[in-house]
Amino acid sequence: MTAGAPSPAARDLAIGAGIAAEAERLDWLAAWPLVVRTRADLLDAIAALSAAQAAWKPAAAEWSIEEVVRHALNASRDVLRVIEGLAAGDSEGRRTRAGEQPAHAPAAFDELRRQFIAHSIDFASVATRLPAAPHYELTAPHARFGRLNCRAWFLFQRVHDGDHTGQITQIKAATGFPAA
Repeated sequence: MTAGAPSPAARDLAIGAGIAAEAERLDWLAAWPLVVRTRADLLDAIAALSAAQAAWKPAAAEWSIEEVVRHALNASRDVLRVIEGLAAGDSEGRRTRAGEQPAHAPAAFDELRRQFIAHSIDFASVATRLPAAPHYELTAPHARFGRLNCRAWFLFQRVHDGDHTGQITQIKAATGFPAA
């Protein structure tokens, strides 16, 4: 860290404040294309991958694309629970949704990808299921970005998906990545 530069924690809180401010400025309809476009980019990045490509790791201590996708799916499920919970007035912001699949993902990458697509459709339509007057005053803490309300959590997902799309792009560009 250079002299006078903010710490990583301070930078993260500033990002969180930016997400919260964006959530105040944008309504759900304006936020939707931003979030969905970034999710579509993530899904595009994994669309044509073989199981061998998904399982490949650039180094032993690094994640494979399959591990990135498992994480992204589980995190997105959690974020969806937070959004729905906060909007409905649950100050904890976390509830298991009726009929939700277990947090673990299937063993086969093709099925994992299908589950992620199906979840993405559900995630994209969250605004249609919220109460008429969501509880924007309620917030839940994010480990790095501070307290976020339901719409800020929706917008946060764009940051998370963008980070992991970049990670997948780097894995695919790494020396030794399988051709198929």
